[in-house]
Amino acid sequence: EGLSTKWEALRVRTQIMEPKYDVAAQVPYVEDAVQRGVDGIMISPLDENALKNIVDEAKEKGIGVSAEAQPVSYAQIDGSLDEYNIGYSIGSAAAQWINEQQGGEGKAVILAQYDVEAVIRSGDGINDGILENAPNAEIVARQNASNTDLGMKVTESVILANPEVNVICACDDFTAIGSYEAVSAMQNIADSFYIGGCDATDEGKEKMKAENSVYRSSCNLFPYEAGEELAEAMYVYLTETQE
Repeated sequence: EGLSTKWEALRVRTQIMEPKYDVAAQVPYVEDAVQRGVDGIMISPLDENALKNIVDEAKEKGIGVSAEAQPVSYAQIDGSLDEYNIGYSIGSAAAQWINEQQGGEGKAVILAQYDVEAVIRSGDGINDGILENAPNAEIVARQNASNTDLGMKVTESVILANPEVNVICACDDFTAIGSYEAVSAMQNIADSFYIGGCDATDEGKEKMKAENSVYRSSCNLFPYEAGEELAEAMYVYLTETQE
């Protein structure tokens, strides 16, 4: 939304294409954009290596390339994030709750993302953020989940196998919301149960406001503002740097 709003203000025509964590879909999207001769391409890469050749071709044709969230090491504009530190913040927030509300001995599940190579580090950060700040806590499981449906299904499966779980951390709010819906439908959930996500989305904040909610926190990365800044950076690159 931040990207779209800024582009509209700058009177730039845009098209947003969503590959839904499918590398096989993302590569043709970029190839099509290059063949159409667009001025710039902004990519949140699912597999940096899979995109290298087509990004090189884009640059040879004078097309500006910007990395969003995840890195594209050969892009002209770097808007990538430090995924490890983001994860560490998620884990640290959970550790604070564990220490204050669970006597320092939480049983945690990490809902990580394995679909995007760069985001794997976020799961590592969550792990370290919990254990370094609540050393008596235990990581019971680390599972792949990258959307609401998977968040729900994985949570149901993990808690069925490990009923002692009382902390769930996800790399984003949409996955955490799936976990929240699964836990909310269960019986005998402790009042101190903790679910934490990331991005501070409107949807996530609404879940936190719900009565007796176990959705406790969401790290705010200011995604809307970041989108505006990236759009501005691309505009400057295309209109000023190229002159």
